[in-house]
Order: sequence, then C-alpha cells, then structure tokens
Amino acid sequence: MTSITANSFKVRARATARRVRRGLSLIEAAAVLGLLMLVVAGAMLLYQNASTNSRVAESASQLATIQQNIRSTYAGSAGFTGLQNSTIANTLPAKMNAGNTGGGTDSGFYVAFTGVPAEACQKLATMDMGRAIVGLVIGGATASTTTPPPFTPANAQNGCGTSGTTTMTWTVAG
Repeated sequence: MTSITANSFKVRARATARRVRRGLSLIEAAAVLGLLMLVVAGAMLLYQNASTNSRVAESASQLATIQQNIRSTYAGSAGFTGLQNSTIANTLPAKMNAGNTGGGTDSGFYVAFTGVPAEACQKLATMDMGRAIVGLVIGGATASTTTPPPFTPANAQNGCGTSGTTTMTWTVAG
C-alpha cells in the first residue's frame, strides 16, 4: 500500500488546478461571443433610432424655418403669388437646399422634401406641424382637404410604404 503524504497531495492539487485554469471551453467561448453579438446589435439599433429621430426633428425644424421665412418675406403682400425658389433661397440658412421649397398662390404655398426615407416619412406624416399646414401629399397619394395632417399611423404607413424613399409636399395656408 502506498500512503499519500500531505506534500504530494498539494502537488497533485496544483497540477489539477492548472489544467482547469488553462482557458475557456468551446461552449463558454460561444456563449461569450453570442452575448457580445447581442450587445453590438442592440447598440447599432439604438444608434439607428437616435439618428432617424434626429433627422426627423431637423426636418420639422426646417419646415418651420421655411414657413417663418416665407411669411416674413411676404408680410406686406396680400398673398404669396410670385413666390419662387430663388425668391426665398436667400432667406434660408446656408445648410438648407433651396430646391426643397415649392411655389405659391394667393392662398398659400407648398414645401416639398424629396428623398425622405420611409421610416422618417411615417414619423413626419404623423407629427402635428401646426394649424397652418392644411394638406400633405406623400408621393403620388393625394391629401384630403377635409382632414389635414397629422395622418393616422395606418394612413402614414400606407402613403409612405415600408422601404425606399418618397417625396412629401406640405400645403401651408396663407
């Protein structure tokens, strides 16, 4: 019979502990990678939503700026007849594309945004832009004259679609 001394037991315990601490098993490594992928996907989704919300807020601000600048330019006039992109381009901030503004009539004017992504279109169509906005045309759809925007979420999704880009044209009363 062989007897085990206290010293030889400690040596064997250390050798076993070294083997256990060598690294992660394949299952542990796969679990860590899976969790890491979930964290990265979540971060990307949050960034995308924040980016879209920022663009929607900027677009709403631009629409308000255009309305304000056109109204102040035509404050002494009876209407908006003769309103052209070139007329209002000088009053807009430099970062705005004057090609996005529309024309005018005696009773109002229109503002068109082109290349609006579907998700942003849906958010803009459901926003309340104020009483001055009397109509909204999305792409080839027609705005109702009796029910001005904001659209219901279902109507906004119908008009904007779920992918691609579209044109949004707001009609602003004079």
